Amino acid sequence: LAKAGIYVNPVRVTRLENTKKDVRPIGLWRQTSSNSLADIAAWEQDHASAGLLIDTGKSGLVIVDPDGPEGLANWLALDPPLPLGIVKTSRPDGGQHWYYRAHPDHVVGNDQSGKVAPGVDIRGLGGFVIAPPTSDGKGVWEWIDGPDWTRDAIVPDVVVERMTAKAA
Repeated sequence: LAKAGIYVNPVRVTRLENTKKDVRPIGLWRQTSSNSLADIAAWEQDHASAGLLIDTGKSGLVIVDPDGPEGLANWLALDPPLPLGIVKTSRPDGGQHWYYRAHPDHVVGNDQSGKVAPGVDIRGLGGFVIAPPTSDGKGVWEWIDGPDWTRDAIVPDVVVERMTAKAA
């Protein structure tokens, strides 16, 4: 990830009994996320059992996060373009992260209210996602397509439009 210019930070993730995940970044992730191989090697020594998060904003990424079967169906109904890669999350009923490059002219932040589509969260500037192959003790985040960091996969216009639309 670091060699592709992706900023990461150590994180501890556990799955609670109610299937919710407990995510605890180590340190002040917004300040300490890095793509330095030296920093990452030091973290591996200090936090060997930790996973990694990806600082989406610093990395110039927007992640579309369809939750479960309904979220994925709603996302696919928008006919999304090919992303940089797709990750299967550890969510028990299924979840995916679709990786796109941030739009050069339109900042996309974070949303968990379904602005893009019901059951579809967005992670952009100021957000993070869990990176493969992090485990929460019950499941693991893993690549199911890609990543291909050479693709020109800009966040879809529908995401930009719906994330920047004013509420009626």
